Amino acid sequence: MMNNVKSYATFRKDRFEILNHYVMVKCACCGYAMHFNHCANRKGVVYHRFIDYGKFTPNGCRPPPIQLKPRQVEVAVLKEMQKRIEQLKIAKREDSKPDTETESIKTEIIRIDGEIQKLMEKLADADSVLFDYIQKRVSALHEQKSELDKKMQTMCRKRKAIDTTPLEEPMKQWDKLTVQEKHDVAAAMIDVVLISDETGIEVKFSI
Repeated sequence: MMNNVKSYATFRKDRFEILNHYVMVKCACCGYAMHFNHCANRKGVVYHRFIDYGKFTPNGCRPPPIQLKPRQVEVAVLKEMQKRIEQLKIAKREDSKPDTETESIKTEIIRIDGEIQKLMEKLADADSVLFDYIQKRVSALHEQKSELDKKMQTMCRKRKAIDTTPLEEPMKQWDKLTVQEKHDVAAAMIDVVLISDETGIEVKFSI
């Protein structure tokens, strides 16, 4: 009997750590945290469920108690993590391909720099009319160049590849990881997991 109690306590502790760290779960309806609860009947059968902390707020969370089980959420989240890694790997390969739009912007910036240089060389011999024209033209070219620089910086930020290498190997041997290692991998990828019986399971990634 004591062995059963001890093994149940160990099992309960492991499950508790996984679901409260590896999975960052909140109610999709009210946004409050979902508490992982577990209990055993007299026969030793263990039951797991979520308790919505939003139910205990003044306004209360309206939907009935959630029927989704912690194990369902765990399995779904792991699948989404695996899919996310594959998406990031594909995006990284795409980023390594030549970007014609970026190259076109660089070429245009070089052309503008060349035109500005030629205009500046004419300033010394310019009369007042030509001098005013050169000033206005150089000012317009600088504005044009500034807009192109901003556009290219925005594109580079969007295309910046995320290094998935530190995550790929742990994901391949997930079942062999400790609870803390699972937590570290998940924390590096996931912002929050939103769940409800109406909308299902939604994983919001931070990468």
